Amino acid sequence: MQHDLIIKNGNIIDGTGSDAYSGDIAIKDGFITEIGEVNGEAAEIIDAEGMTVSPGFVDIHTHLDAQIGWDPQMTPICWHGVTTALIGNCGLTFAPCKPEDTEILAGMMETVEDIPKQANALSPPSSSTLTVRKSFPQKVLALSNFSLSVLPFDL
Repeated sequence: MQHDLIIKNGNIIDGTGSDAYSGDIAIKDGFITEIGEVNGEAAEIIDAEGMTVSPGFVDIHTHLDAQIGWDPQMTPICWHGVTTALIGNCGLTFAPCKPEDTEILAGMMETVEDIPKQANALSPPSSSTLTVRKSFPQKVLALSNFSLSVLPFDL
């Protein structure tokens, strides 16, 4: 397999709780395809000897419930190596929500998070109305329409 990128000889911390170990990480089409001793060729090879390499972090406390609607890249957390984010764990989320409570939720988000009422939570970024969902399945379906950089998990 031709990899896009191989990071060689790094001190890998893989998030499993195991001790760090020396190894390589291969990436193809934006996904980690191999960790350990990677053989093969790549368009780019980085020698990470003496450096720590971590293939992704989980952010367990975010306030991205609304931001994900207008910023599917979920910046700046993706810039810092976060690959998974937990959302909805602060008692404030966009699903489930009764349709009659939409305005209350929008007002609360405006007050607590300084997010304008018209900010859109779960519809395409071109839309200008707040859209909340009655259920988690509806929210997950809405999120599937985005090209996300970070995998969101809702609690």
